[in-house]
Amino acid sequence: MTYVIVYLLLLIAGLSRGKGTEGTILWLSLAFLLFFMGGRMDVGCDFQTYAQRFRYTPTKIDWNTFWSQTEPFWEMLNILVRRAGLDFMWLNYAASAIMLAGYVRFVRILPNPVLLLALLFPIMLVQLGMSGVRQGIAVGLLLSGAVDFTKGRRIVTAGWIVLAAQFHSSAVVFLPIALLAQSRVNTVRLLVAVAVATPAIAVLLGERMEVYQDRYIDDVYGEMTSNGAVIRYILAIFPCLLFVWYRERMRAVAGTSYNLLYTMAIVAASISVTGVVNLVILHRMTFYVMPFAMAMWIFLLQDWPFEGTKKVVRFVPGAIIGGYLVFWLTLSRHADLCFTPYQNYAL
Repeated sequence: MTYVIVYLLLLIAGLSRGKGTEGTILWLSLAFLLFFMGGRMDVGCDFQTYAQRFRYTPTKIDWNTFWSQTEPFWEMLNILVRRAGLDFMWLNYAASAIMLAGYVRFVRILPNPVLLLALLFPIMLVQLGMSGVRQGIAVGLLLSGAVDFTKGRRIVTAGWIVLAAQFHSSAVVFLPIALLAQSRVNTVRLLVAVAVATPAIAVLLGERMEVYQDRYIDDVYGEMTSNGAVIRYILAIFPCLLFVWYRERMRAVAGTSYNLLYTMAIVAASISVTGVVNLVILHRMTFYVMPFAMAMWIFLLQDWPFEGTKKVVRFVPGAIIGGYLVFWLTLSRHADLCFTPYQNYAL
């Protein structure tokens, strides 16, 4: 029930936006979310795993082996918190702060940032940000890079993506999009960018490529699946399809964000094939495209093509995501085992 209440408060704030108070509401929402995510106690399926790893993290960086790790900056964050004499809660606060910094930078370049934050809350901030912390940080950094993409900064965009990969190596697959900043995006250019960036991706992934093949393709560690992956993918791909279908209208209303969102719509469509290989891959990749899909909803609401339904449709994205949240909390075994009841160190 706690998650539903928080979601409804964010949604109401987003739907009843006032120009004079929007900035204040956004910053208050972010402060609360930092408390909600960072201060959580034994919430999230990976909470105990991360806590155990933190307890055995050394307090010194061994530079001889540091850069040979696949995700060294996550290790560094653990070490820095340990060296400061702080406990595990503060690692979660630090991780949540990095995530939210990326999210706020992204939502602020778009219309109605509070509504967008509300739409991102159930899947991106709760399911990912409060469990898959490393990928949550990677998504936040990718979103920060997306802002620079809209400004045509290829090198800076690439830098953010490489930084994201130091927390979760899967983020490096988005390196090709950095080459498309300043370009009018189409499928051919995206394929060329992928071809050009593939050698760099292979180098950055290194031995991790073998791990991914063993884990997700060859099932060396046993069969892995994600029961909710298809549902989340449908939630992401639906606004992407609408955005592409009405792309001329969206080009006019989205402005400098259009190329970014059109690129991510193509990416969202292309990752569907990963579900054939392994649903866990689709599950992970959907988290990366979900923020952009929710951003597409914001622009679709701004210029909805069907005049007679404009007043009603503004409630549709919130109802869809809210329905998913209730469905997940009610029927998901993971939600029952890992997320309820919500607990906080301060409460």
